[in-house]
Amino acid sequence: MAVIRSAQSKRRGAMTLSLLLAAMPALAKESTVKQVSSIKTAKSGIDVAITREKEFLQSNLPVLNIGDQVESTISRYPDDGDMHTLIFTVPVELFKKAKNGDRLTFRYGRGSSQVEDFGALDKSQLDK
Repeated sequence: MAVIRSAQSKRRGAMTLSLLLAAMPALAKESTVKQVSSIKTAKSGIDVAITREKEFLQSNLPVLNIGDQVESTISRYPDDGDMHTLIFTVPVELFKKAKNGDRLTFRYGRGSSQVEDFGALDKSQLDK
């Protein structure tokens, strides 16, 4: 009986290890890179480009918030069509209200509870 349990225990251990190894790529994807790739003055306002490893593909309204005061729903892909980047246009008056250190967050739809953090606003990056 002890020999049977020992063999079963080894199989369970090997199975657990296999499952953990198989899950590692999925776990690695959870910690994807998210960043503000540029902040540039445009004709219609300030363009804030955000980039992540996962493509922006959902059909819900993309929403960018900068702190509690600024929201933009005007977005587009870059000219090269890279679906890992979204460029939001923020009116100049609203961008002026934003403060250095305000959190940049992204979500699909205004009421969504799934919020992605893209770090703190650094206004010194404007037009660099």
